Amino acid sequence: MPGYDVVVVGGGLGGLSAAAAMSRLGARTLLVERHPKVGGYAGAFKRGPFQFEASLHALSGLGDPIGGTPLARYLDYLGVLHSLRFEKIDPIYHSSGPGVEITVPGGVEPFKEALAAYFPLDADGIRTFVDDCLSLYRKIRPLEESLARGDNTVLQSLKRPLALSAVVRAMPQTVEGRLASLVRDPAARLVLTQIWGYFGLPPSKLSWFWFCGGLATYLNDGAWWPVGGSRAFADAFERAIRSAGGEVITGVGVRKILAQRGVVKGVVLDDDREFKARTVISNADPMKTDDLLGQNGFPLWYRLHLGTLEVSASTVNVYAAVGKSARELGVRAHETFISGDLNQDAAWDRVAAAALPLNLVAACYNLVEPGASPDDSSVWMLTTLSNGAPWLALDKGAYDSHKKAVADAMIAMVDRRYPGFAANLRRTEVSTPYTNIRYTGNTGGAIYGFSNRPWSHSVLRPGNDTPIKGLYLAGAWTRPGGGFQPAVISGRLAAELARRYLGINRHTEG
Repeated sequence: MPGYDVVVVGGGLGGLSAAAAMSRLGARTLLVERHPKVGGYAGAFKRGPFQFEASLHALSGLGDPIGGTPLARYLDYLGVLHSLRFEKIDPIYHSSGPGVEITVPGGVEPFKEALAAYFPLDADGIRTFVDDCLSLYRKIRPLEESLARGDNTVLQSLKRPLALSAVVRAMPQTVEGRLASLVRDPAARLVLTQIWGYFGLPPSKLSWFWFCGGLATYLNDGAWWPVGGSRAFADAFERAIRSAGGEVITGVGVRKILAQRGVVKGVVLDDDREFKARTVISNADPMKTDDLLGQNGFPLWYRLHLGTLEVSASTVNVYAAVGKSARELGVRAHETFISGDLNQDAAWDRVAAAALPLNLVAACYNLVEPGASPDDSSVWMLTTLSNGAPWLALDKGAYDSHKKAVADAMIAMVDRRYPGFAANLRRTEVSTPYTNIRYTGNTGGAIYGFSNRPWSHSVLRPGNDTPIKGLYLAGAWTRPGGGFQPAVISGRLAAELARRYLGINRHTEG
């Protein structure tokens, strides 16, 4: 029976990052991915001349110019960063809603001043909100850098009492709690916090701490696009693994994680191949990881802890090829947030019930990836959050009709903003939470792991270690959280724990 120092279960970005790091450290590494291609949500697919993104909107944390940030240094160490070419995304989005049409630039001052000029009655509050966000981010940056370096003793990075005090005060706060006293106009509040969809909760429920990290990273470090899309990004990780001596198996999954007396021993694949392993890093969600352990699974206390955490929202995506170019349709930014109501809690109520949406984001990829379709056309991904549980309760007939109704509503919303969109559709495909479950195995089709409420974000999530010795977690469900940048960091955190367990004296660099 072949043996490895580490077997990585699942080839999402967390698993890819962990496998690349372990391979680079010289560990005998095997990554196993059920699908023919690695990447998980970092994927793309082609239909004729049209290339569609599975989920990527933009990459954060690379720095502006690229390099110098802990994430960029880590990707450089792995050999990923300089095997890719990146284009800066600016403007970062367009916001369209009742009485609102504004294109929002990147950069701290341009962002603040564009919104202040558009909403002059709330200008001071807008500036204060952004400044407060950046101020908190400067205090939590050492924490972020510790995580990005793979340092699991994160609280040691907050040695200054004032910084620690600010972080502790921010932990239980929501975005709405910080915003309410500063900005009165609902339209201004909508545009200012428009990217809440990236974090899976509306401002009234979203962690202020987590939101600040996301917005400040976008404004400070820029939003970036890897040329070739997320497929190129994932492929760069696979090349890094192989070039460092690691192995990758695709097209077959892991059926079982072997453990005895609380110590991991290896894995069994769907085709009955068995591999010994001194450590295992699971990119599957913690509940699925427990299932893979079978009767040797997590202790009851750990399962109960997981059960107290809320699973994040899933998505409905409409992938659309349109027989008009972005220019002909009047697209101003690669992402347009379309809101049917300024009340973001009303929009969230629709998400929670998986009802017809009040808001969505329409990404037109030709503005960042011109070769995604022929010149006389454009490719789009329309995305709305939608909880998975209500979809799972539908029978086949109800599922099909609801899927069509939601997709039709989304297309109509985009057509009202960009007339001619619907009339020129060449093809569409629709994914739902069921699709996400089938593709990733995530509980409820979640896209952010556990939700980013004030009690379940970043360092408040389950750690990358587990009660099973030698078994570690990577991906959105563990630290630091969901999204492309956090998933990559999670893989490094898991790799650092595996490195120490194996007694490897070298460190992941960057």
